[in-house]
Amino acid sequence: MKPFHRWLLLGVFIAIIAVIVVKTLPISKPESMVVGTSTDSGSNPRPVKKKFPTVFRSDSHQASAETPDATEKHWQATHAPAQERDQLALEDVAFLFRDYRLALSQLPTGTNAEITAALQGNNLRQLRLSIPKNVHINAQGELCDAWKTPYFFHSISSSHIEIRSAGPDQIMGNSDDLSTKSQ
Repeated sequence: MKPFHRWLLLGVFIAIIAVIVVKTLPISKPESMVVGTSTDSGSNPRPVKKKFPTVFRSDSHQASAETPDATEKHWQATHAPAQERDQLALEDVAFLFRDYRLALSQLPTGTNAEITAALQGNNLRQLRLSIPKNVHINAQGELCDAWKTPYFFHSISSSHIEIRSAGPDQIMGNSDDLSTKSQ
């Protein structure tokens, strides 16, 4: 038997083993449900109920039972009480820091404006992270909360940072402040 035929036979054998392993392992993909109406070039709208794979903001995100899918997160953002909605915005900022740390092996440092610039591409790899729609950037280039008050960033360690919002009264350091830590 020629060496080429041996390699071909080995490749086919490995492919067969891979197919058997994949078919026997229970693998489930997270799915989002999109419900609505469709108007296909006709005048009558018809109900639509389709399943689509869940798409996360980054490849590094691991799906878990605690992670709401896109539909549930949208519902929470539009129907949750204001404080919960603002806490979700704060956690979106924490995800930005997590994604930055995973891509660059460090957290951005400096003032709010310097950190915002780093998140927007002013870093060693010129990596640009998309700023969530519920997070604002003021004229000074600072990340701000829903009340247009700049976030306060406190570095806890080389891999964790505390993110603090002044809350509705726009005064940092009192009982209505919101905070979270990057993961």
